[in-house]
Amino acid sequence: MDAIKKAEIVEYLQNRIRVTDTMLRAQVQGRDGKPYPQRPIYNEAIRHIRGFLGAGTEPRWLIIPGLRGVGKTTLLAQLFLRAIPRDEAQAFYLSIDEIVRQFKITLWELMEAYEEILRKPLELLDRPVFFFFDEVHYDPDWDAAIKTFYDRSKNIFIICTGSSATLLRKQISADSARRAYILEMLPLRFTEYMNLLENKDLVSDVSKEISSILFGSSTAAEVVERLTDFKSRVADYWATIAKTDIDRFFTYGSLPFTLVIPDEQVILNQLDQVLQRIIYTDIAQVNSFDTETLTKLYRLVYMLSESNEVSMTKIATLLDVSKDTVRSMLNALENADVVHRAPAHGSQATQARKPIKYLFTSPAIRYFLLTRRDSARALEDMKGKLFEDVAGLLLRYALQHRLDASLTYDAIPQGADFIVRFSLKRIPIEVGYNKKSTKQVQVSLQRHKAAYGLLVTNAEDLSYSNSIATIPLQYFLLL
Repeated sequence: MDAIKKAEIVEYLQNRIRVTDTMLRAQVQGRDGKPYPQRPIYNEAIRHIRGFLGAGTEPRWLIIPGLRGVGKTTLLAQLFLRAIPRDEAQAFYLSIDEIVRQFKITLWELMEAYEEILRKPLELLDRPVFFFFDEVHYDPDWDAAIKTFYDRSKNIFIICTGSSATLLRKQISADSARRAYILEMLPLRFTEYMNLLENKDLVSDVSKEISSILFGSSTAAEVVERLTDFKSRVADYWATIAKTDIDRFFTYGSLPFTLVIPDEQVILNQLDQVLQRIIYTDIAQVNSFDTETLTKLYRLVYMLSESNEVSMTKIATLLDVSKDTVRSMLNALENADVVHRAPAHGSQATQARKPIKYLFTSPAIRYFLLTRRDSARALEDMKGKLFEDVAGLLLRYALQHRLDASLTYDAIPQGADFIVRFSLKRIPIEVGYNKKSTKQVQVSLQRHKAAYGLLVTNAEDLSYSNSIATIPLQYFLLL
């Protein structure tokens, strides 16, 4: 890097350093000055930061991927402003997409500029230095550069965000993967949504206990009996929650940026921009799709909003592309965390033969697509599809730390929406609004010889019959 360019970048960074605190405060508080609540992922990041400051422990490189709009920048801002004791450490925050676009530089060149600001090589750092890099994937070689940051000093701690977990894993090398720790950031759970919306908190142990009961019981009767012990606490939590709060969560409330926008039309326009940036910027960056294919990819997303189960042949015909191209397009959407798959339950051969079920990572994306396709469509007509996305999201949260768990669906006729599988246990789950029939759960129970199954619906009371526990929405949404 020549001296003139280096001087320009150093000046730019120094200007950003002067305004960073003011700029980031707008990300962590409302217009009334009240700070936004912290999500559980904040506490996990804090644990690693404190371990590093207190004892120099690893990991000291955190990667926080997630769908656009889930709150990654807000999380970085909260950590930057609240987690770093400035009398013990220095901290720098930078949005990589901004500086890459403006100066056409790489993180390698950025490293040189930071050494100029620090007035010493990174190897000679004698106190902790934190680097917060937002949207790091805008530099295609980000992982090699940050690995070098990391290796050059034990006093460096790096936190970086990117647009999706799989996209980042696609870019990251094996060497970097051994050093970095990934904290995947999913859309809001209902309890997080209510905490942000109305500062209504739920003791995290309740969520853990409900998860343990739903997936760790021996019979449907035990599920209902154990959940009944939480009846008063669940009732207290729901006492001041309106039906409109549930409807908003099912539509767009799982993405936190929507909670500060009162106009639904503005929210829908923002969701359109989010989806277009994912397809035409993020996906285009790491795939060799031409413009025509990217346009067809946008059409494919609309198709997925109407039907969860995918027929490669049908989509290939409708889009006038090969089945291999359809597979690449679906993989790209999954890599960008727009959708996530639930394969058919069974062996690898069974999964290869049967359609794959694709759920939207955030129900807000499906709601936008369905609304744009038919603006007169009533919410009640969409709730069935939105409910499956909500269930898929909550089940991902419940199972994300269970290495022995998998989430599939039963592809047989009239099979259950989901099958949660542990090493030696299968639990069929059917979800739906105003759903009373247990037939689909019963079919899957008998086929898989499961001990019990779950029907999750907007019922008033807990109940069980024929090895099937009916779980009211008020319990399931607390996962």
